[in-house]
Amino acid sequence: MTLAGGCSDGTSAGCPSGQILEDALCVSIPCEGGVLVNGECTCPADELYQDGVCGAPDRGAPDPCASIGRECDDGNECTEDVCKNVEGTATCGNPAKPNGTDCEVDGAADSCIAGVCGGGPCADIGCDDGKDCTLDGTCNPDSDRCEGGTNVEPDSECDDDGGSVCDGEGSCVECNRSAQCPNDANVCTTAICDTNSCTDENVGGTCDYMGGPGECAGGMCVDAEPCADVICEDGNDCTDNSCNPDTTQCSYPNAANGTTCSANGDPGECASGVCESLCKDVVCDDGIDCTTDGSCNLATGNCDGRGNEPINESCDQDGGSVCDGQGSCVACTNGGHCEDGNECTNDVCTDGGCANPTSDGGSCDLMPGEGICMGGTCEALPPACQSVTCDDSNDCTQNVCADVGGTGTCSYPSEPDGTQCDAAGNPGRCDGAGSCDPLCKEVDCNDNKQCTDDGTCNPENGVCEGQRDSPAGTSCTENGGQVCDGTGECVGCNSNADCSDGLVCNGAETCDPVGATCQAGAPAASGTTCELAGGGAT
Repeated sequence: MTLAGGCSDGTSAGCPSGQILEDALCVSIPCEGGVLVNGECTCPADELYQDGVCGAPDRGAPDPCASIGRECDDGNECTEDVCKNVEGTATCGNPAKPNGTDCEVDGAADSCIAGVCGGGPCADIGCDDGKDCTLDGTCNPDSDRCEGGTNVEPDSECDDDGGSVCDGEGSCVECNRSAQCPNDANVCTTAICDTNSCTDENVGGTCDYMGGPGECAGGMCVDAEPCADVICEDGNDCTDNSCNPDTTQCSYPNAANGTTCSANGDPGECASGVCESLCKDVVCDDGIDCTTDGSCNLATGNCDGRGNEPINESCDQDGGSVCDGQGSCVACTNGGHCEDGNECTNDVCTDGGCANPTSDGGSCDLMPGEGICMGGTCEALPPACQSVTCDDSNDCTQNVCADVGGTGTCSYPSEPDGTQCDAAGNPGRCDGAGSCDPLCKEVDCNDNKQCTDDGTCNPENGVCEGQRDSPAGTSCTENGGQVCDGTGECVGCNSNADCSDGLVCNGAETCDPVGATCQAGAPAASGTTCELAGGGAT
């Protein structure tokens, strides 16, 4: 049989069943030793078909793809034309060539994509990133890239990675702010958003603890008053009665040194947990003969009753023998203490010291007869003066008679300063110019100190009497102080009681004995019992 052109030798195209085309003629398919079935030579089960003949396998059957006389070309330049020997049978296959292999479409150069020529730009580009919180955009064929994608607005709903809201940066997260986090029923915690994740944060405040007052601690509600029913009392003023709120156990640490306490009914101060009398280490004796030492006041720890010994009280200090009424032991307080036994000298006491200046012109006892003092010596009276009396009735002038041209002539020179005289019935002192001044003339008993009682000047001795230090604790304002110390000084404090502000929780204020100033106390331990208006507290 002859066929039209266009058919290839070795194929069955256009030929009857059991024939193939050779040299444009249809000829029978060779099948020696076999049987033609549906146009193919079928050999016995133990034989192979080779070159038109069925034969035993051991005779080395050739590759059927080399002898069947037909091609595997599928007409697609983007696939490989492959013949495979499958159990002695030639089998064609057409796998795709690698993407990008050169090809032509309608005469234009192109490239293979998945076995097809002309897939073009973006053919293998997918812009969907599978994320809820991004807008994917589209592929630009000019750049073969996805463009126009963006992040979804924050707080938009999403369902990725266990999140529920978009963060505005392309991620689906649990939260952007704390209001998006659910709160539990625990009043001692609050839900917060931390780095886009919800978590619980512990808070303080009050809460209901088993029907009573509670407070938040560590995210739990605990008893706010664990020590309310615990009584801690050891009966010692010098220990702090403390209840530990964590264990409700009592402890009794020493109170701060200087804390006020009761020493056998009198005020005391604590020292290492023991209450000591305020007078324990107080010595009132100042070692001065002319002062009264007084005694320690158990209520204040100060020496009360201190003052000066009376004037002319005997003493034996600093070379003196009598008290001057102002606390000093001096040689004299008046001329009587300076008596030298000489009629012709004045016995003068000035500023506690004795002097015996001469007193010329005065009468003296010459034994026998009357004499006249001259140069501190009793001399015979000049004859011209024996019948002359010189007396101007002034204690502060000397009555002197001198023989002037055979006549007894009187003169009245001034007595030395300090010579005793009579000032209107009271002892006085000559001023050296012929006048007798009261002993109190220039005496000012005011020492300008708030913490002393000034007293008054005694006209009989010119000494301020009644001067005493104000009692300790008397209010004053001098030199930045607030209370008198009992020794005439205004100081910040005498005892811890002067410093107390009445508050327990800021510690016990103390008085520094060196500077007599108040010092702040150390805060009391947690749990220390204190007093609030209307009831106790800790």
